[in-house]
Amino acid sequence: MSLQLSFRTFLFTSLVQVCIVGCTTAPTPQVQREPPPLFTEAELPFPKTAQTINLDPRSIHIALRVYAGGHLAKFGHNHLITATQVRGIVKLHPDMTKTGFTLIFPVSGLVVDQPTARTIAGPDFAKAVSEKDRQGTRANMLGSKVLDAENYPFIEVTALQLSGKPPNVSAEIAIIIKGVKQRLTTPITLRQSNGEIIASGHLKLSQQAFGITPFSILGGAIAVQDGIDVGYRLSFQPQYGED
Repeated sequence: MSLQLSFRTFLFTSLVQVCIVGCTTAPTPQVQREPPPLFTEAELPFPKTAQTINLDPRSIHIALRVYAGGHLAKFGHNHLITATQVRGIVKLHPDMTKTGFTLIFPVSGLVVDQPTARTIAGPDFAKAVSEKDRQGTRANMLGSKVLDAENYPFIEVTALQLSGKPPNVSAEIAIIIKGVKQRLTTPITLRQSNGEIIASGHLKLSQQAFGITPFSILGGAIAVQDGIDVGYRLSFQPQYGED
């Protein structure tokens, strides 16, 4: 057997084994912990006069787009990860700068490459992903080298400070992933429709900023890009009383 043929055989075997970026099979961590409180008065700078609104989980939509990289990226997949079991609360005040919110969701509730979600996500996610590959990717994502769900079972997002006027608002946000807190400023679109307030936007996160090394194989020929695009939308109906 020639050296060239041996290399091709090795490469083909390697690609079959990984199928998609991150699809190593591992047991799914069993997460039994209770979620932390959404708010503690000592930590969050919201005034007592703000209206507290518990968000309906069905009104919260969060999707993470993870892209394949490396010069053999065509053999991998882009992944679409959607958050479920999200708990959220808004502290709403007529003064926008005194308004904020917190979202908390379990990493065990992250769904990888749900077929319907991929269908509506656009051409970057048109490539089909098998159920076996979905489960392999999810197991790797929850494992100790990525999100480490066993030790860090929740992701938390808190808007600490809002500024500007609707519909174009700027928010200072704190995000905690894998026990690491990062603060960033991002635009949020706020609009009102049929009595509801709808907040939506996009932001980009770096895995390495949270102490996560993006998955790669074959010396980086197939890899997960460091940047993750996060899209979100949440809605609620305010019912102002007296301040």
